[in-house]
Amino acid sequence: MENLLIKKIHSSPFQFSFVFTGGGSLALSHLISTPGASKTVVEAFIPYSEESIDDYLGKKQDGYCNKKVTIELAMKARGKMLSLKKNVSPSYQVGISLTASLSTLQEKKGDIRFHLVACGDSFTKMLTVVFEKEHSTRNSEEAFISVCVQFLLAKICGFEEKIPSKNGVKIELEEIFAKEEWKLIVQGRKSFFQDSRHEALPQVIFPGSFNCLHSGHIEMKKIAEERLGKPLFFEISLANADKSSLSFYELDRVIAQFKKKHPYLLTNAPTFAEKAKLFPKATFIIGFDTLVRMFEPRFYKDEQDMFLKLEVFHEQNINFLVFGRKLGDSFRCLEDFNLPQSFGHRFTGLSEKEFREDVSSTELRRTCFF
Repeated sequence: MENLLIKKIHSSPFQFSFVFTGGGSLALSHLISTPGASKTVVEAFIPYSEESIDDYLGKKQDGYCNKKVTIELAMKARGKMLSLKKNVSPSYQVGISLTASLSTLQEKKGDIRFHLVACGDSFTKMLTVVFEKEHSTRNSEEAFISVCVQFLLAKICGFEEKIPSKNGVKIELEEIFAKEEWKLIVQGRKSFFQDSRHEALPQVIFPGSFNCLHSGHIEMKKIAEERLGKPLFFEISLANADKSSLSFYELDRVIAQFKKKHPYLLTNAPTFAEKAKLFPKATFIIGFDTLVRMFEPRFYKDEQDMFLKLEVFHEQNINFLVFGRKLGDSFRCLEDFNLPQSFGHRFTGLSEKEFREDVSSTELRRTCFF
């Protein structure tokens, strides 16, 4: 039977890039087998093994069927799509991802579930579905995934469709729409957004993902403000030099931690060279691990390129306050790093006695938002 909803989706101006793992083969089959798919489907990738997912995202994952991984897959899919389809407006390019843990031949220990995410120019949409084990089969689960994929695509295209429902199935729809200042930054029409409670250009800036904000961050803020005598701004960059870009879903939850409590900045400046151009005469608060990455050759063409790019620290009178971090079995401070001589006067370090708080952001991140 001809699927009229999929035909409508294929007739829309939207294009989609799919990354599915753990399920969704029937959904992709329904989409691709309906005439007109070439107008809508840019690519469909199935990294089915854990190793393939790790390779696709560039790092080992803590789990493979959760909101965090699904969002990262959708963001990665959209990022690649934007590089491929430069003749299509970004507002019509959407990354779609699915992570699923469905019925198998072996007894299932956890929930039978899937996460379906859409990341677009101005939104993040997410469906989370949990099946009752007693009333579920692999075929019925795949069929329901297909229904949900069609519903989500139709919703993105602006078609009125009721959220799918089924006995023995729990379904949750979450939608985050980008605020105007977020869109201006992403689109490059605004270089940064500053917390409206403070008008002066920030002079003390603490960059990070802050997913999630913890006691170590707060103590670093307190020490930095006492030493420098100026208010500290937490800075979140929507783009990141060595991590996935933030989705609007994640950004919404990160900002919620700062509202009415701490000043914050939003930028699209992933590197310190770019941050320096936005905030002349600023002092940046960093950990030892960030200091190491700043001088890592892999982020530059070669050593000469590194020194050329970091010359902006001198041009803009940029300084750094470096907090120690536990790396492996040892605590490392500024004095443990071999700084290039020409930059030595721009970095001030705190000793282990002045600050040490062994809080693992990675461990907290597993349960903070997802």
